[in-house]
Amino acid sequence: MEGLEQGLLMQPWAWLQLAENSLLAKASISKQGYALLISDLQQVWHEQADTLVVSQRAKVSQHLIRPLMGMSLALQCHGKELATLLRKKDLEIQAYQESGAVLSRSRLKTEPFEENSFLEQFMVEKLPEACTVGDGRPFAMNLQSVYVAVTRQQIQAGQKRRGSGETQTSCSTSPQRTDSQLLNQPEQPASSTPALSEPEQEPTGASGPTQRPQLAKSKRKKPRGLFS
Repeated sequence: MEGLEQGLLMQPWAWLQLAENSLLAKASISKQGYALLISDLQQVWHEQADTLVVSQRAKVSQHLIRPLMGMSLALQCHGKELATLLRKKDLEIQAYQESGAVLSRSRLKTEPFEENSFLEQFMVEKLPEACTVGDGRPFAMNLQSVYVAVTRQQIQAGQKRRGSGETQTSCSTSPQRTDSQLLNQPEQPASSTPALSEPEQEPTGASGPTQRPQLAKSKRKKPRGLFS
């Protein structure tokens, strides 16, 4: 905080002209925080805050600013989906008309949907009324379901990010087998047992299988002497 005060002391004064009166102001902003000094020559208003205080104040955004941004994106996506559905309906009606179908009640006939024309007409006719915030009651009464859905989705997304961070940390500490380790492993030797082939069958003739001739074993003769 001493650095903020020194930075504020070195800043020159600036003159601000407001609707009712004029003010003298000076400010210093750094990585440590900010310091602000304002005076109307009668009173002095001083404020300083470090990064912790600024981050705590910025959490007002979790309840209003970030949900409103999410609601705006959700409603925009909702409008895009409705426009796509209307174009499909127009193609379906065109197919019915080409097959000979006729609308029985003429008051229900509509023109094909043109998104650009619709947006231009909405900006001119509906936007001023839609932007009338008033006392905030339309937001509290009509958009609560969207607000709850968006905030629930943001909470779930934050939990998934924290969970994925813990998972990556645990996976990085566990031993893993790299590709180089797999490549350096010795190959398993192939089996030395030869493959057994099926016995060949002898061709058969009309009278049945041919018998293989049996070779007669020759008897070994005894040697005969002169006197035998």
